[in-house]
Amino acid sequence: MPVEFDADSFKPAELKWTEQGPANIGLGVAEMDFGTAPVVVDAVHDALRSGVHGYLSPARSLATRVASAQWQKSRYGWSVDPEMVRLVPDVVTALFRIMTEYINPEWPVMVMTPTYPKFFKIADALGRRSIGVELLREPSAFTLDLERVEGHLKTEGPCVVVLCNPHNPTGSVLKEGELVQLAELVRRHGGMVISDEVHAPLAYPSATHLPFASLPGESASSITFTITSASKAWNISGIKCAEVIPPHRNAVAAWDASEMLRSTSNSTSTLGAVAAMAAYLDGAEWLDSVIDYLAGNRDVVSLFARTELPVIGYVEPEASYLSWLELPEWLGQGNAGPAEFISRAARVSAMEGADFGPVSKDFVRLGFATSWPVLLQALDRIADTIKGGPVK
Repeated sequence: MPVEFDADSFKPAELKWTEQGPANIGLGVAEMDFGTAPVVVDAVHDALRSGVHGYLSPARSLATRVASAQWQKSRYGWSVDPEMVRLVPDVVTALFRIMTEYINPEWPVMVMTPTYPKFFKIADALGRRSIGVELLREPSAFTLDLERVEGHLKTEGPCVVVLCNPHNPTGSVLKEGELVQLAELVRRHGGMVISDEVHAPLAYPSATHLPFASLPGESASSITFTITSASKAWNISGIKCAEVIPPHRNAVAAWDASEMLRSTSNSTSTLGAVAAMAAYLDGAEWLDSVIDYLAGNRDVVSLFARTELPVIGYVEPEASYLSWLELPEWLGQGNAGPAEFISRAARVSAMEGADFGPVSKDFVRLGFATSWPVLLQALDRIADTIKGGPVK
């Protein structure tokens, strides 16, 4: 039965609605204002009532890994052995651990820009040199600049490519042809790929997510660490459970032999594992309702981008609930950027494009995972402010 998210199910996400003050409409942090699926809530409540909130047990871990593998098979057709899956608290922890334990410290870190800001921060924290390769903006999607990727690989030698697919912040879903070419390039030059696929369950019906490691043959599977999670799709980021799928059994054996990696798995939240298992096994109907509702919100943002806002070359997202809006340069003058202008003048929180890379200073990332009336009010505020000055 479809869920109505305008009324009783509207549950403002705490961080994004408080980070820039109570007067702001929160559209910055990548959270949804829909709570989570009732089956997830019930599973966590049952676990609390039953005393299942201590250390994560091997049986509980395995059950969640099985559920994650089943989701990969049912949603994307990718057969994953649950014994290959390892749990971690979150995507950022997974990136740190994989980079530290598996990736040659001399290898540069290649990211596709604009990029999730923590990709650069992790590379910096580990003392790794990073290389940004700007995505190509096409009329209907952002795509990989494979020519530049190849050029860097020829010059630099082996690199670790941190891939985000579906992509944050643009919402583009990379196509099989470009993924195959990327895999061949990285494999030819001896590198590795870490594929962050946390937004995959939120792909719209018009786009097909293809797990990078599931590409035909062994061009990708043997060189790829996949990171995935129920966190974004079921709105449970704070409950701390994600999954890593290593490229081969030797990598799994190395994981189990490492005290640091075993400790990372053991620090995954038990309630997070319970929530993720419930989401993967029984949360598809709720998720499909969310995607249907988000598609309507996406249409509203697209309409405003075309008619009410001075947006330049807007590309509609193919997945998730993030709109990547390029605004005129003058909008950020006198401020840190256009998002600060929008926050101060229109009282709507967004993220600065500059956080996603230096070439994105005129962009803002605006989340639309909120109720339709709230989204409409936020867009009206932004449009009115740009046209006629600050909101009174």
